[in-house]
Amino acid sequence: WVDLNHRYISRQGHTAQHLLSAALRKLYGIETISHHYDLNGSSIDLNVPLIDEKMLQEAEDWCNARISEDHVVRSFYPDAKTLSQLTLAHQPPADKPVRIVEIEGVEWNPCKGMHVSHLSELGMLVVCSTEKVRGHVRVHYMSGKVLRHQFHAGFKTLHRASLQLSKPPLEVAEGIESLLESKLVLERELRQQEKTQAVQLGKWLWEQAQMRENGRCISAVLEIRSSVCHALVAELSGYSNCYGLLVIQNEAKTQLVVFSSEDSAVDCRELFKYIVADTPVRGGGQIHLCQGGTN
Repeated sequence: WVDLNHRYISRQGHTAQHLLSAALRKLYGIETISHHYDLNGSSIDLNVPLIDEKMLQEAEDWCNARISEDHVVRSFYPDAKTLSQLTLAHQPPADKPVRIVEIEGVEWNPCKGMHVSHLSELGMLVVCSTEKVRGHVRVHYMSGKVLRHQFHAGFKTLHRASLQLSKPPLEVAEGIESLLESKLVLERELRQQEKTQAVQLGKWLWEQAQMRENGRCISAVLEIRSSVCHALVAELSGYSNCYGLLVIQNEAKTQLVVFSSEDSAVDCRELFKYIVADTPVRGGGQIHLCQGGTN
């Protein structure tokens, strides 16, 4: 059996590839070195490392002008004399019968693929994006039924985003950029608040330690964010000859942090090993900081 929808989309995609490749060859002398087309979109790889947007726009305009003119697409097997008179996009093997696909008035191309019978069947060709692949430019494009399907799917997504952002569809990108900028501002404010919290908490823990016999050893069980914990350890490590143990609890996870200041004689590796000897805590670290965790 034949999936007629899949077959027709393949015919559209292949014919569109012929047309776009012809446009780039005729306008700029750029050759297509490979191509791909399927139900999600199509692409061609070009023999150049770069191509600018203006060139692609002109190539797209050229293609759509040919589609509007509705050139006939046909295939035939010419004899040797007729073949020698054709200006071919690519030279075929000389010792075999050659199937030529002609876009009337546009090009002749040796090809064994499937095509539509008129360019109007492509509806429209749109160049979507480019990327660099192995030193060449890959151009992504869509046409026909694939373009229509992708337009509807993309517009539904865009419409949903525009409702969430309270922005018109064409201003969604600006709305997202604004959200990202606000996120960065909030993250900076949060980091500053965490640093302030760490400084205040560190000062309080240090003062509590001074009241105990060993005034330089800090130990505490805290419910704080991991980022606050990092800032707190940095703060406490700034105190002279300070070392200690922090047990950080958040959600279902418990984190153990053993630290010491640069001028402390305490080796955190030995202390960490001693503390976790009979516990399910796993971890390790360096001389002035060791960490472990358990559920």
